[in-house]
Amino acid sequence: MIGHALHKRMLGFGELVSTAWDIARDNGRLFLLATLLFLAPQEFLPDALASTSAASSSGGQIAETAALCIVILFASLFGELVLIVMAAEATGKRRPDTGEVFRRAWGVLLWALLTMVLFAVVIALGATLLIPAILALNAFAFSLHAVALRAQSGSSALRYSWEIVSGRFWRVFGINILTVILFFFTGMLLSSALDDANPAARVLAAAVSALLAGFGTVVSTIFFLNLDAVRKQ
Repeated sequence: MIGHALHKRMLGFGELVSTAWDIARDNGRLFLLATLLFLAPQEFLPDALASTSAASSSGGQIAETAALCIVILFASLFGELVLIVMAAEATGKRRPDTGEVFRRAWGVLLWALLTMVLFAVVIALGATLLIPAILALNAFAFSLHAVALRAQSGSSALRYSWEIVSGRFWRVFGINILTVILFFFTGMLLSSALDDANPAARVLAAAVSALLAGFGTVVSTIFFLNLDAVRKQ
């Protein structure tokens, strides 16, 4: 069982990716739903923000575009929560139920938003010093997982993430950097490269970027579960 393996020892990056692949493959329908329906629209957020800016400068109505941006951000956060809950349930003894996963993700959405706002404030406070900001990003990287899977919120979620990273900071940092580069930056670069392409190519790039980001979220969830399980031994 995947869950049993998570408790034995610290997993390497390759093992995390392999486990995440098994989960995404075995729950392909739910994985595709979460990534393409909820994460992909955020790839068009810069366009929406640009439209808002243009409307503002020209004196046009910006309420509709601003509302669209908010909906996209909420959908993205909800999609991440769905993937986190799906990955966690997939490590158990039964296949994740789509309805139950959605209900769990929806139930913590507002707490997740509160935690992400606090997370952003903490990072912004250290933004003038590059190294502290990077270290804070690593220490609090699992705050959203703590909200979705450990019933934490706000400062308690940040503290939970800090505690599971403590003692393994640089190992966690290395794996988090690899995850971000391979599954998040790669998708961002693809979207940027096709920014001026035809609409079909941009939609395809958005879909691929969302799939990569979604897979990165599954990898980070397995890493969180592994860290938390080994810490409690």
